[in-house]
Amino acid sequence: MWNKKDKHLTTDSSSLDPRIDALEALEAKGTEQTATLSHGLNVVSSDRATPAKWDFEGRHVVNLVPSFDSGLWHLHTNATKSSSRKVVITTPSGVGRDTSDIKINAKGNTTYTFSLNATNIDYSIQQNDSSGSEIGSRLVGYISSKSVTFTTDSNAVQLLLRIGNSVNSTSLASFEDITLVEGSTAKEYVQGIKPVVNPIVKNSGKNMIDYKNFLNTSAPYKQESNGFISLDNFANSSATIEVDFIKQQEYTISALGYVDSSSGNTKALVMRFIDANGNSTSTSGYNALNFNTDTSPTTRTRTVTAPADAVKLAVYVLSQNTGKIFIKDVMLVAGDASNLPQSFEPHNPSYQVIKSSFYGDGTVNDTAYQDANGQWWKNKKWEHVVLDGSYDYSVNQDYTGYKRIRTAIDSNSKDSVGQLVEDNGIVLRQTGLADTVGTFNVYGGYVYINLEDSKTGWGETYTPTVQEMKDYLSSHPLNLLYQLKTPIQEQIESEGELQLHEGLNQVEVSEGVVVKEKAHPYYASNYNAYYINHDTMVEDQSEEKGAGMLSSPVKTIVSLYENNKLKKFTTFYATTNVMGIKISESDFDTDATYYVTYIAMDYETAYNKNSSIEYVRSLRDSHDELVDRVIDHGEQISMDKWAIVELYAKLKAYREGGN
Repeated sequence: MWNKKDKHLTTDSSSLDPRIDALEALEAKGTEQTATLSHGLNVVSSDRATPAKWDFEGRHVVNLVPSFDSGLWHLHTNATKSSSRKVVITTPSGVGRDTSDIKINAKGNTTYTFSLNATNIDYSIQQNDSSGSEIGSRLVGYISSKSVTFTTDSNAVQLLLRIGNSVNSTSLASFEDITLVEGSTAKEYVQGIKPVVNPIVKNSGKNMIDYKNFLNTSAPYKQESNGFISLDNFANSSATIEVDFIKQQEYTISALGYVDSSSGNTKALVMRFIDANGNSTSTSGYNALNFNTDTSPTTRTRTVTAPADAVKLAVYVLSQNTGKIFIKDVMLVAGDASNLPQSFEPHNPSYQVIKSSFYGDGTVNDTAYQDANGQWWKNKKWEHVVLDGSYDYSVNQDYTGYKRIRTAIDSNSKDSVGQLVEDNGIVLRQTGLADTVGTFNVYGGYVYINLEDSKTGWGETYTPTVQEMKDYLSSHPLNLLYQLKTPIQEQIESEGELQLHEGLNQVEVSEGVVVKEKAHPYYASNYNAYYINHDTMVEDQSEEKGAGMLSSPVKTIVSLYENNKLKKFTTFYATTNVMGIKISESDFDTDATYYVTYIAMDYETAYNKNSSIEYVRSLRDSHDELVDRVIDHGEQISMDKWAIVELYAKLKAYREGGN
C-alpha cells in the first residue's frame, strides 16, 4: 500500500498530456446523477446548470368513507357540514356525545387504517356481520389517536363509524378529512378513488422571488424611472409576497436599496416567518434588511434558518412614516450567502407537467417515458371507465333483495382486480362470485355488479329491460378501475422542461395542475365585472348556480391568460370558500379568449410520492476529491491505482495554473 509519506508524481509530464486532454473532455461531458424526490419540497445540489429528466410512478388511493355531500351520513342536529370534508359542532349539548354516523362496506379478515383531523372528538368503529349484528371487538378512539390500524373479524361485511364531541363537553368540536384505507399505512385524504392527476415538478429558480410582484399588491408601490421600486409612508405588513420554504433549511435574502432621507424611521425589506397562529415565530421570525440610513444604493444581505414551527414565509417592504424607501434587485436563495449569484439574476423558475392520470397499487404502477423524438408516452397498466347509460347491460342473476347485472368492458381486463365506486361515494367490495349485496367482480372481460332492489326500484321478481338498466346507470353512474392484463402505450402531453441551476435547487413535486383551461367569464351587471369560477352567482336565463365555473374544484389560481398573454387578476372567495377570478369591466376584452391555470383541490388527486430526477454532474469534483484524499490527506490506496491518482493530480495542477 502507498501512503502520504510516499507521495510524489513520478510519471513524465509529456506522457500525461494526451491523457489529460482526454480527461478534460470527459469532465466537460459529466456523468449522470439521480436524486430521489419526496412529495412536496426538496433541495437538490448541482454543480452546473443542466436539464433534468423526471421519472415517476403512478399511485392511487381508495378512501372507503363517503364525503359529507354523499347524503349517507346521519349528522347530529348540533353538527353542521361546513364543506364536503368537514363537520363542526359549534355548541355541543354537553350531555354525552353529539354523535354522527355512517355505515361502510368492509371485508372480513382485512387490515384497515383509519385516520382523521379532529378537535375535541371521540370516535368508535363497530363491526357488523351480514345480518347487521355486531361482532368482534369495537374500536374506540380519542383525539390523541389521529390514526389507528386494525384487522376485521373474518365474518365482518360492514363497519359502523360513529364520531362525536368528547363526552359531556360543551367546547367547539370538529372533524374532517376522514379516511379509511386497506393496509397498515395511513394515506392522504381523497374522495372515492383518486390517482395522481397531472403531476408536476417545479424548480423555484436560483432567485426564488420575483420582487416586481410587489407592484401587484395592495401597497402603494411605484415603479421609478431608475429601475427601483419605491414605497412611501406604508407600514402595513399585509401586502406581501409569499414564498415556499423548507423548515430548518438555510435561506439568504439580498437587496439593493436606499432612502430619500436618513430619518431614523424603519425603512426595510422584511423576511418574516409566521407560525400557525399568525404570529412571527419565536426564533428567527422577523428578519429585516434595514436601509434607514442608506442615502445611496447599498447592498444588504441576511442569512436565516427557517424555524421548525413556521408555516408561512412572507416578504414585504416597510416604509414607516414619511420618506421613501427604494428597492431593487431583490434575491432570495436556498443556502448561505455563497449561493448568491455574482450579479442580479431575475426570478426564472422552471417546471414540467405531465397531462394525464397515473394509477398504481404499489406493485403494478403506470409510468411515463419520453421516446427518442421527445414525445411522452404512458405505460398504462390500469384503466378507468364510467359505467353509465352508454353501456348495454343484462341481468345475470336475480337474488332475493338484489340483482346481478353485467356488461362487457375489456377483453384485456385482469380477472378479480379492480375497484368500483357508486355515485354517492360508496366503495363496493370485490368478491370472487359477486354474490352478496354491495359487491362486484371483474371476470372474463365483463364486470358483474349486484344492485339492491330497494335502490333501483325494480322490484323483487321484476326483470328490467336493457333500456331501464341504461336509464338507471345514466342517473347513478359507477366509476370502475381495473387492471390490464397487458399494458398499453398511450401518447400523452407534456408542458415545460425542468432545469437545474448551479448550487442549491428548491424542487417541488406536486400534482393536480390544470394548465390553460378555457374559461367562460360571466358578466355581473350589478358589480360591473366579469367572474370566473363564482359558485353562487346565478347564470343568465338559468336557475342553475355557478358562473363561469372551471371543470375541477379550485385550490389555487396560478395564472390568467388573455389570449396567449399573461394578465393580472384579482382573486376572490365566494360564500363556500371557492377561489375565483374577478376582472373589472374596464379591463375586460370581449373579443379575447381567456384561459386559467390552477391547482385543483388536493382531494381530487393522490400524492405523487414515487419520483426522482436524473441530471448531469461534473466529474471534476469527484476527481479533485480523490486527489485531496490521497495526495493531501494520505488516504492509502493500492499501487496499481497510484498512476490514476497521479493523472488526476496533474490535471488539477494544470487547471490551477501549475506545471
